[in-house]
Formats: sequence, C-alpha cells, structure tokens
Amino acid sequence: MGDINSTNAVLEAVFDTFRREKTSGGEEGYTPRINGNNPVLNLMHYFLVYKHMELIDKNNDRRRLKYDGDSRAFRLREYGDREVWREPGKSGKDKDRLLHADVTVSFWTPFKELANREYANSVRVKSGEELGFIISVLEPGPDSLPSDGKEYKTENDRKAAAVRKVAQFEEVRQLAELYLTRGNLWILPKRKMNNKRYQLCSDIVGRTLKECFPGGRLNCFFTDITPEKWMEGENLASCFKGGIIRRDNLGILQPGNDNLFGESGEIRDYLRKVCELIKIRNGDFKKYAR
Repeated sequence: MGDINSTNAVLEAVFDTFRREKTSGGEEGYTPRINGNNPVLNLMHYFLVYKHMELIDKNNDRRRLKYDGDSRAFRLREYGDREVWREPGKSGKDKDRLLHADVTVSFWTPFKELANREYANSVRVKSGEELGFIISVLEPGPDSLPSDGKEYKTENDRKAAAVRKVAQFEEVRQLAELYLTRGNLWILPKRKMNNKRYQLCSDIVGRTLKECFPGGRLNCFFTDITPEKWMEGENLASCFKGGIIRRDNLGILQPGNDNLFGESGEIRDYLRKVCELIKIRNGDFKKYAR
C-alpha cells in the first residue's frame, strides 16, 4: 500500500474494497486500479466508484465508511483501516469521527470550471456518464491527443480536448496528488455542515472559513466548540495573516472575490495557493503529532 499518508494509499484501499465486494457478489466488468503517473485519472475512477455505490448501497453511513475517501483516509491512518465501529466495547465516537470527515478543498468543482472555460459547458455534472467519458479521454495518456480544440470536428472531440488540457495543468495534477492527504481533510463540528458549505461556498476554503464566524451562515454548526478553537485544532492558522485566526484577517480567499469562480487564470492561481496551504497543513500535522 505504500505511504498511508498519500492519496493513492486511500484510493487503493477504496478500490480494493470495491473489487472484493463486487467479486463476492458475482459481478464482473469495471475494476479500477491506480495509475501512478496520472493522479487526475485516479481521482476520476474514485468518483465513479462512489457514484456506482450510491446506486447499489442505500445505507449512507455504511457506504461512506467504506467508499468515501474522506472517512476512509482517517480510518486508514488512525485505525489501521479496521472497521473500528464493529469492535466490542467501542463507543459511537469513533464512527462519528469518521463520518464527520470532509475534504477541505474540492477537486471536482475547480476541474469542471476550468474545463468549461477551455470549452464552454464541456463538463456539467458529476454523473456516471460524465465520469466515464472523462476516464475514457484520460486513460490513453496525457500526450496521446492534441489539446487544441480547433483540431477537432465534433463536440465530443472538443470536450475531450478541454478535459485533457486541464488534466495536464501542474496545479490540477498537484491538487489531485494531495487530495486525500491530511492537509486537505478536516473533521467537521457537525455532519450537516458538509452539504451546507457546498451549497453556500462550493467548498471554497476561504469563503467557508469566513462563514464559520459569528454572523456567518455556517456559524450555526458551532454549538459545542468555537470556530477559532476548531480552526486551531485543524491547523488552519496558515489561512490567516500572521497566523491570527480572525474573521477579518483571512489571507486566502476564493477566486473572483464574491464570485464563486472567476476567469481561468484566477482559478489556477487559487489552486496554486490551496496546494501550498495543504502542504503547510501536512507539515503542521506531522510536527504537532510528535
């Protein structure tokens, strides 16, 4: 499995569970595997696995504990990938902790927005059909097709060119590699904050943090802990100027200011900044774990 702190280690655990459970159920066909040279492709396979399981397993908690990379990352690193909630004498706190896990910086949304700017409306929603198309585009390798949409004649060809071009951006590849490392994860104070922050902020980190403070629309989830204390525990001080956690002191904001996403260059600049944030948090978690 390699380094358990890597994104690939988490994806490998998810894929292994998917393959074993599919085989035991007599299913054949789709068998995702890690491609070490294509982190974006690996994430698309992961998204497709989860979409597949949403159709098969309607038990949301069980599905998340097995197939959600957020939960599986903590399960792998803190519990040795054991199904700790099944162990005798364990309270529900371990299970709750896993179910409160969430990704700090979304990958899909900025990927989709960048592709749409390369070719209008090239990627719309994260459906199984859409993911299958992207996987088919990326699997031959990043250099097997030209990236200039003008060289294609059909809509699908131009869409494929946009997807392939965005998948080669260095900051996109880097975020894919960092996606399920500890520096891109946090334990939310309440589970329902997950969906609410996406609705309000499209998982954009600066805007999310701003909404957590008193007066913000996510502050209602902080009944058992203050936003400042939670952010301190999640090593988020690097998001603030001088490391001082205060609503008016945010140093990392969303691209396009009040717009969720601006132009392509703004999105790419945002991704470069959040990749640096993830690296800093990874370092902080290692330092304070000693």
